[in-house]
Amino acid sequence: MLLFSVGGAFAIWEAVRKILHPGAHTVSLGLTFGVLGAGFVFELASFVVAYRSLRHEKGEATFREYWRDTRDPTLPTVLLEDSAALVSLVVAAVGIGVHHVTGNPLWDALASGVIGLVLIGVAILLAFETYSLLIGDAAPEDVEAKIRDAVIADEAVTGIAGLYTMHVGPRAILVVLEVRFRRDLTIPALEAAVRRLQDRVREAVAGATEARLVVIEPAPGDETVGRAA
Repeated sequence: MLLFSVGGAFAIWEAVRKILHPGAHTVSLGLTFGVLGAGFVFELASFVVAYRSLRHEKGEATFREYWRDTRDPTLPTVLLEDSAALVSLVVAAVGIGVHHVTGNPLWDALASGVIGLVLIGVAILLAFETYSLLIGDAAPEDVEAKIRDAVIADEAVTGIAGLYTMHVGPRAILVVLEVRFRRDLTIPALEAAVRRLQDRVREAVAGATEARLVVIEPAPGDETVGRAA
């Protein structure tokens, strides 16, 4: 976010400077478009790799569903960076090209301003995406549903009084469960059930947690109410 913010601010400052102090384009046009073209090719290659990885990662989910449910911002960040770079390179080429044709340096300045807005827009988008992760985001609803189903399926469980989850890393979920157990369980049987449920939860979330992050607390209450919960 710092990279996009500073880069965007610098591009906007450059746009203001060009508007206040316009000047002729002194760098060779061939060299300018050569650098922009090479940059476009490299960024496009990176974008293709990131896009293919994203398609493999999201599976059958839509991009919107993946963006909503993912707790690892690495791949979306790379894809956004490449997309912003490609858009910025095209805008820069258009601005320089129109400046060369018309002789009006305002087009070059406007291109710099647009690039700055694109970069700052990406920084804001990433800020919204990572904000919830920084303060501790809950697991997606489908993951919590899998945890509930795995726990309820155990023969020692009569219901769930509460389920609380929080991502402490892309592949690390803190799970706190208030579980209603059968009242006829002995202490050794209860301890065995807790260990068994920890393993069930790990399997339910496909290894996205570990036993030390699964906290199971016995909860008192009526068995019928527990089963309904």
